[in-house]
Amino acid sequence: MAALLLVALALQAPPPFAHSVERVSAADLPHSWHRGCPVGPAQLRRLRLRYWGFDRRPHLGVLIVNARAVSPLTRVFSRLYAARFPLRRLRPIDTYGGSDERSLTADNTAAFNCRYAVAPGPKRWSVHAYGLAIDVNPVENPYLEGGRVHPR
Repeated sequence: MAALLLVALALQAPPPFAHSVERVSAADLPHSWHRGCPVGPAQLRRLRLRYWGFDRRPHLGVLIVNARAVSPLTRVFSRLYAARFPLRRLRPIDTYGGSDERSLTADNTAAFNCRYAVAPGPKRWSVHAYGLAIDVNPVENPYLEGGRVHPR
């Protein structure tokens, strides 16, 4: 009987893709936003999304993104969900105290973080500072900076 129940549960359709959008305030972004950032909290949104984890189960996660990016990102993440593309974690960078390195090491998919670009050259805002860039599964998809791999 127990085996039959397990088979029935395994055959159940997964929950459908779901998302919601909320405004954020400065208090919601204690480590990722500060005065002087190129966008303010009024231009950002909390995008809650259902995604597939590496454990092959659906999860709910959160990205902080530019309000202009909500519709296209919802479409992209809907397609990723339909394809069962796995994400390790989907949490705002504030979960990691605003530390890119901690978020990257945790293999966290994240978007907004008011910081400067890491590339050499003149100091300029990163695309993350506008809420228009996402690091997806950074352990599986690292980036190179001056011959160094991030995350390690």
